[in-house]
Amino acid sequence: MSIAEKQYSCPYTLAVIPLATMSKRKLVVWGYTCERCGYQWIQRTAGAPEPKVCANRKCKSPYWNKPRQHPAPAKKRDQRRR
Repeated sequence: MSIAEKQYSCPYTLAVIPLATMSKRKLVVWGYTCERCGYQWIQRTAGAPEPKVCANRKCKSPYWNKPRQHPAPAKKRDQRRR
């Protein structure tokens, strides 16, 4: 039996589905990356305007497409003496 002749019959419907119809393909899509938090995403609709804010729930920066002019300040560590 060749690949083109292999079939799958669905027990719930009376349909016979040929197995050779599905294929695996590599797709290339354009996406966006936030310059602030590094989050990456793709638009849900094609041809939509550029997003106004980062899509990350925690970030939402309106400056997602502009790199920082100065590096982010380091967080101060607790300087308690033991």
